[in-house]
Amino acid sequence: MDPPRLRFRPSFFSGCLLLLPLLLDGLVVFQTYAVDLEVKDDANMSCLFAKWMVKFSISYKGTDGTKTSTFMLPEDLSYIGTSCGNETSGPILSIEFGDGNSWSIHFTKTKDTYQGAITFVYNTGDSMFFPDAKRKEQITVVANFPANPVLLNTAFICDTEDTVKSGDVTQTFQSVTLQAFLQGGRLSSQKTLCDNDMTASIVPAATKSILLAANTSTSESDATEMPSSPTIQPEEKPASGSYTVKSGPVTCILANMGLQLNVTQQV
Repeated sequence: MDPPRLRFRPSFFSGCLLLLPLLLDGLVVFQTYAVDLEVKDDANMSCLFAKWMVKFSISYKGTDGTKTSTFMLPEDLSYIGTSCGNETSGPILSIEFGDGNSWSIHFTKTKDTYQGAITFVYNTGDSMFFPDAKRKEQITVVANFPANPVLLNTAFICDTEDTVKSGDVTQTFQSVTLQAFLQGGRLSSQKTLCDNDMTASIVPAATKSILLAANTSTSESDATEMPSSPTIQPEEKPASGSYTVKSGPVTCILANMGLQLNVTQQV
């Protein structure tokens, strides 16, 4: 099998690019890189396309209390175990980094959908990521990603943050384009959006309508405010009528005409 094509792009975390680990009040942060890769089979056909940024936030016991290590995948990674799978096993992306840390996602499919299962093993004995840890041990957490099965032959897209929590680990994915079991080795133009992207769409503004009735003397304070309702298309030729608007005892508008009045107010 050809090795996966890997392209790394430096990205920003917390507003700055950090070249070395930094410990501030129990928070460990690192230089970050985005993952952008394809996994190909022996016939040079792509079976997996993955492009994302993922941030890890892990709570652990330090010698002087609870600490949080927050980091993204470093530049120095190993992809041993990454493959397109076989007839009984789907594509797997396997990453090893640091001292005894590994992250993998294994994809399976049904007749209509596919989904990934994450296995993350982190080693609190790795002083680079877990300085001053009280216990030195490997801990394993598992989670599904995407959270819901994705339709086959569609690419999973999530530009907003998509958070996966398991144990003391929070994995935050962002700027995700992901597809497993590519048909013909090509990324599909059909998309399945994550829940956060769907709810981030703009909601039309609600409206309020002020109704002035024909042949009725109406003061400014007597105008009736109607509740929000769907917009009604105006008639082509509004019926004519007499309209009077008063402010106290003074008549300020007197008209006999066809009138269609719509007032839209954002709330």
